[in-house]
Amino acid sequence: MTDLTLDPVTVPPRFDGLRALFIHATLKRSPEPSHTEGLARVSSDLLQVVGLVAELILLQPGACVARKL
Repeated sequence: MTDLTLDPVTVPPRFDGLRALFIHATLKRSPEPSHTEGLARVSSDLLQVVGLVAELILLQPGACVARKL
């Protein structure tokens, strides 16, 4: 009988307690999300699956906003 709990293929790594920071600078004034922000959200979703907490800092004309993704 094989113990599959130690097999790296069946047990994905966990990174609980780690944080990821995305800094997105844009000249776009529109409230509509940019393509780059969309990519940051997709990346953030992937990181959250393995236990990371992701945050986005959006730098745009007239505003600087930090928010959790």
